[in-house]
Amino acid sequence: MEKRIFICIGVLLIAWTSNAEAAKIDFRHEYKHHSQQHRNRLKFSDSAGIFYYGFEAKFAADKNPDGSRDAFGRFSRIDGAIDFGIKYSIDENWYLQPGLPIGFGKRSHTLKPQLRVGYRASSLPLTTTLRYRRQFKRFSDASKDNEAKNKVTF
Repeated sequence: MEKRIFICIGVLLIAWTSNAEAAKIDFRHEYKHHSQQHRNRLKFSDSAGIFYYGFEAKFAADKNPDGSRDAFGRFSRIDGAIDFGIKYSIDENWYLQPGLPIGFGKRSHTLKPQLRVGYRASSLPLTTTLRYRRQFKRFSDASKDNEAKNKVTF
């Protein structure tokens, strides 16, 4: 079953990126040392003029009896997100980027309105970004309380 999912993602990726001029593919592997849990993220994004959009999938394996997760085990949890917004250039180096990622999981959905202020260095291949995000998470399970969080990332 997992092989079919990866084959479908691969075929869609090839078809999608063959039509895009500036498409980005980002794979990340996360590891939490204190709980020995692994998690993978695959993100596809593109832009058209000042508009940008992206699709993200997060994969986590089943938990082991000790609470840890293997890096590439049987994937039991697949969460996704759609991200879109606008990127305004202020001048040659500075930009503003408001956006609205929408996440969805097995028993929840999340709205994440955000604003990025970024600086692209002219002489170095370096970009620095400050992001503020207000995250609203809603659970379909009545036993869990809905959440609202503020997040700042630099």
